[in-house]
Amino acid sequence: MDAQRTRNGQFLITGSQKFTLMKNISESLAGRADIVELETLSLAETQAALPQTGVESAIVPGGFPELYANPDIDAVAFYNSYLATYLERDVRSLTNVGSLRDFERFLRACALRSANLLNKADLARDVGIVPSTASHLAVHVGGFRSDRIA
Repeated sequence: MDAQRTRNGQFLITGSQKFTLMKNISESLAGRADIVELETLSLAETQAALPQTGVESAIVPGGFPELYANPDIDAVAFYNSYLATYLERDVRSLTNVGSLRDFERFLRACALRSANLLNKADLARDVGIVPSTASHLAVHVGGFRSDRIA
């Protein structure tokens, strides 16, 4: 690319790796990269493509297009693999998590508290970690704002 700077569109790079986690890249790619972070499909997007999709039938596949495109995929195996990859690559790199087992318990405890006020002291107690660790993980990994955590 550097040898032929005037020739646009030489490379198309795709993937699911967060750019901020790629610490071992020697080039900054400043001015040569466009980073677009895509979320999973919303219910409205899913229903636009598959009008017969109701809320109940969208819960298991969530916003992952592959689970809609290939109904033969085992959703449990898909999510277990997704979680394992997330824990091993992204989380360990981002937060210096010492125990992936503790973090997995943290994620499960957060999932159980979905749609409720998050109390970091209760969360820490249930997971077996100190409240400051629960707060750190919730803010840096879960995306919760620190001023919204009890």
